[in-house]
Amino acid sequence: MASEGSPGNLNQPKIFEASPTATAPDGWLGRNGVFYACATDEHDECAHFLLNSQKELIRDALYGSENPDHQHLASSLRYEEQEYPSRMILQAAGFALLSSNQFSETNLPDTLSFPQMEFATNNHIALMPPSGQLDYQDYQAFLDRVKDWEEQAQTGDLWLPEDKRAFARQMTEFLKDPTGIAYFMEKDSAAKAFYETLTVGFDAEVSARAGKDLLLWRHLPLPSSPDVFLELDYHNHGFDSYPLTETWVKLVTKRGINNFLDDKNKRPAYRCVLSGDLSILK
Repeated sequence: MASEGSPGNLNQPKIFEASPTATAPDGWLGRNGVFYACATDEHDECAHFLLNSQKELIRDALYGSENPDHQHLASSLRYEEQEYPSRMILQAAGFALLSSNQFSETNLPDTLSFPQMEFATNNHIALMPPSGQLDYQDYQAFLDRVKDWEEQAQTGDLWLPEDKRAFARQMTEFLKDPTGIAYFMEKDSAAKAFYETLTVGFDAEVSARAGKDLLLWRHLPLPSSPDVFLELDYHNHGFDSYPLTETWVKLVTKRGINNFLDDKNKRPAYRCVLSGDLSILK
């Protein structure tokens, strides 16, 4: 909750304290599952407090290369100049706003983290993930499916120490929060091993080519849902820029894939050429 400034310093900003539980019906929830309670009329004041107290974390979330939209965000959200409202910047950095004990879609980031979903479940707060994202039970089912990944690791082609380190680092981070995106820069062998390891036992695959991009979607048979896929997005810049290649891997739903393809097909220059078992997307 917010603490008042002392009588001798009435202009001192309020401090909004962190909590692992929902201590009020209103407040901001970080991607790490930490909650900052505030009053109904303090949403913006709390957002401003968080922007000032967690600058490095928010910059990393907005502009980090693990975020496929980092270049767009860096140009459109001019953080240091504060050209956007505090709450808009917080949402872009992954914070969710709890208002009257509800998480409405307009107050959610584009993607919820696993700790945020866990927070909502543990505090008995209804939460509908953004369109195209898995729900909490599906992420749990995925983690259970790959819990023995070390016994099935497809690492036979990883000879270089840096590839092995990239594989291990991304695997640790992704299994800690499977709502995130595993990112590989010029580590094609590590990205392939990562993808092969987490899709052992997949039962269908669809691929799409669009310009310099190759996308793969492998269907994962989970007991919680028939609509879960692991996506690999491989971009080859060629010799046009550095880095030469980048790869992103994330979990998606069938609806998310179809929304992506519909958006691409609206623009002829970006239309995808599909192959594989297309029936799995119907």
